[in-house]
Amino acid sequence: MKTMTPKTPTHMPTPWKIRKAIDGNHNPVIYLHNEQEEVCEFSSPSPLKFENSAFIVRAVNSHEELLSSLKKITHALEQHILDAAKDKNISRQNLCPCWENELMEAKQALARAEKGE
Repeated sequence: MKTMTPKTPTHMPTPWKIRKAIDGNHNPVIYLHNEQEEVCEFSSPSPLKFENSAFIVRAVNSHEELLSSLKKITHALEQHILDAAKDKNISRQNLCPCWENELMEAKQALARAEKGE
């Protein structure tokens, strides 16, 4: 019987949040954290670091939902292309090249996101 190894988390659980604070030396700090613990911190934060932190939190918190939605949309588009080609009795490549291009771009974006590129 094969033993299942628990999957190691690849990142801290979401959702992440931002918290501004003052450290022990009275310097401003930005913390990214979830409900359990600190994820990372930026000391000597500038306005750009705060904006980057907000961008990171938005990206992290929406990542899984966006991937799931894009997978569903990609699957639906591929099925639509196949059905439309079948209805017209032509190859899917002759149906509408723009659909094939959009489908390919979506699949490439999914592959990059799933690899972490």
